[in-house]
Amino acid sequence: MAGCGSSQSSAPRTEPPFDIGLVSGVLGLELSDGPAGPTTRTAASDLALVTHLQQTGSLTWRRLVVADGSSGWTSRALDGARAVRVRASVRPFFLLNKSPDDADFGEAAEIPVDGDREGQIVGASSRGRIAGDQQLMLPEKYRHALPWLELTFGSTRGFAPFDWIALLPTPVPPVRTLEEGLDALKVRGLVWKPFLGALSTSPAVTHATPGVAFELEDPSSPSRKTDASQEWSNLEFVFRDERGLMAVWADGSRRLFRFIQGANPPVNVILSSDFALPAQTRHTDLNGDGALEWIVEIAARYGDGFYAVLWVIDGRSVADSLKLQQLSLSQSSGEPPSTGVDASWELRGDGTIHVTREAAGGKRTTVYRYTDRLIEVR
Repeated sequence: MAGCGSSQSSAPRTEPPFDIGLVSGVLGLELSDGPAGPTTRTAASDLALVTHLQQTGSLTWRRLVVADGSSGWTSRALDGARAVRVRASVRPFFLLNKSPDDADFGEAAEIPVDGDREGQIVGASSRGRIAGDQQLMLPEKYRHALPWLELTFGSTRGFAPFDWIALLPTPVPPVRTLEEGLDALKVRGLVWKPFLGALSTSPAVTHATPGVAFELEDPSSPSRKTDASQEWSNLEFVFRDERGLMAVWADGSRRLFRFIQGANPPVNVILSSDFALPAQTRHTDLNGDGALEWIVEIAARYGDGFYAVLWVIDGRSVADSLKLQQLSLSQSSGEPPSTGVDASWELRGDGTIHVTREAAGGKRTTVYRYTDRLIEVR
């Protein structure tokens, strides 16, 4: 069974399976922090990578890294994992000679690797760790604190986080459009960049030029209509269900959000700053008019702090007319003694949005209903 090379772990280790690979059908799956533990989260993507197996009694537990950027354990039987290779998604690319499981991980040495080569996954760390200090500005619920993968590139062996690599299913399907590529990957729900590696082989699929767009200085600011001719090529996220598609491209701190429904021209929204990411996405008819709204939680960072904003994009929005409502959620300056605000939200079956904010030791839940705008109802 594949282990973790010569690194010495200071924590109990669950061995990776022989068939580390991609599995589908996990959207809505309940996950726990450990084998036989209580449910702590629900998978928001249909795609995941199996990284570990553990037998507990009569049950086989699998550790999944879900394409929404989360990780957890499940005892549900899953179809056979699809073989997967890796390729660098950053330049320069290197591996580390130690695992996050090692007590002296902070002393790990870098091993340079040719970024154009393809590698194999041979193991994974038990402990999770974020890939860079920038994510420390975000609360834990927004971070990608995931196990690191043990990789081989020829005779070179070491560890790398998901942020540095792209996963390539075997074989990589030929695709002509973004929709075809997502079909081939069996994508539903929210999918993060490392799991979109198959699309990176086709620039015609991953590149976008907005044309008519609506630009915002940050997720909470007013929008202005513009004609955007810049080409975007760094596809960061997609969200897809049976009725629409949201795709997010990055350019440094800037983001392009593209919303597509049916054969209609896309609605393009450009954020000019703050490294925004979609933390949660829903796509449903909030006001009963037959058109589907996009509800997106946007998390962003600035300076040493962060904030989160809820977007509601009316289903009647079209390429040259954006109907956007914004609702402030969490915020923190990142500097003590500031306590900030921690907020969570839930979309209920009756179409109401329940927002719970906690600040200075107090907690308050506000209920909103959407007509053609968000209205506080209690």
